Amino acid sequence: MSTTVSTYWHEKYGGCGCGDPETVLELIRDVLTAIALRAEDRWDESNKRLSTLIPDTVLGMAFWYALDHTEVIEHGGYILDSWLTDDGILLLKQLQTEDRKNWLSSDEEIQEYEQDDLRVIRPTP
Repeated sequence: MSTTVSTYWHEKYGGCGCGDPETVLELIRDVLTAIALRAEDRWDESNKRLSTLIPDTVLGMAFWYALDHTEVIEHGGYILDSWLTDDGILLLKQLQTEDRKNWLSSDEEIQEYEQDDLRVIRPTP
């Protein structure tokens, strides 16, 4: 897996910066946390949490498919019985430990400078 939340969001999930991506990432964190309970054989608690997080609708299924497509979960015969992949465990740890405001920071070092009284931010080469 990519090494940062930002890389996961932009490259694997295909997200952009508009709207409220941090709130979507919070949902992903909460869903992965609930799925992680299954590794501790706490399936009933996991399913209960997931039923409050992901609606039982076509849109909810689309969310499950997106998680599967980005390879943070895998499943056998039924997608709702998924478990975390190694990448999913890594992403969950990052979402749990990194400060939310840094989730979508650039992976590159940022260089700031002023030009024509406008503040311009560009990645360093």
